[in-house]
Amino acid sequence: MVRLLTIQDMAEIHRLLAIETGYSLFIANTLFSFGFTEGVSYWGIASDHVRAILMIVGDTAAIYAEPGWEHEMAQLAEPLNRAHISFVMGPERAMQLLEPYCHKTISGFEQHHFAELPKHRYRHIPEQTDCAVRRAVLQDAEALARLYHNTDGYKQNTFMKTTDILSGRIARMRVYIAEDRDGTIVSGAMTSAESPTAAMIGSVYTLPEARGRGFAGAVVSALCAELLRASLRPYLFYLIDNTAAEKVYKAIGFRDIGRWRVTFFEP
Repeated sequence: MVRLLTIQDMAEIHRLLAIETGYSLFIANTLFSFGFTEGVSYWGIASDHVRAILMIVGDTAAIYAEPGWEHEMAQLAEPLNRAHISFVMGPERAMQLLEPYCHKTISGFEQHHFAELPKHRYRHIPEQTDCAVRRAVLQDAEALARLYHNTDGYKQNTFMKTTDILSGRIARMRVYIAEDRDGTIVSGAMTSAESPTAAMIGSVYTLPEARGRGFAGAVVSALCAELLRASLRPYLFYLIDNTAAEKVYKAIGFRDIGRWRVTFFEP
């Protein structure tokens, strides 16, 4: 039942990814952005329909299974085990059924709450009088890199590499920033994946010395407002013990709908 999916499976892949647009968002974003190109592969549990999918991009992977088909995830371990993967991520219910069949040495886990923001729940968080919140432009890339350099997700990069990554995010995604009175970028948030109907928010970060002043809430709120105007439902995930982040997201109107899991493998 497990095989490499091709462009001939596109209609079935779209059907699968539309079932839960949040949990499948990273796969949908890659499919819409890059399609079936070199360096990207999609493996599926498929007979009459595609019931589950494993996407491998470089040394990373993501999974999604149609509700009720998570018990078949063990079949996707075979192509995963053959690939050089640093981490795989997906809904916790599917990840827990996949992990026992991974022959790689697991080096760690991240457990997250997974949350969505329906339009009717959105609550605007106004910017503070001592900051200005706006969408970033390409000219902000270097200043934005000073905010994110050496933070989680960017620690392995040089400053120049971080600048290049954030330039790409500004050009292809949506990045919002908060500037202090002196023009310093003190907080940021951005989309990390988008589809025609949904967007994933990530890289929410505020300088330690600027925390507790409402910057993160204002930045995420402004980003969510733009997404909702574009008819995109915002999603995000946050570590289960991150009560500060939970407070910010719940104030905007996010509600938890499940769990997200990231499993890391030793090189």
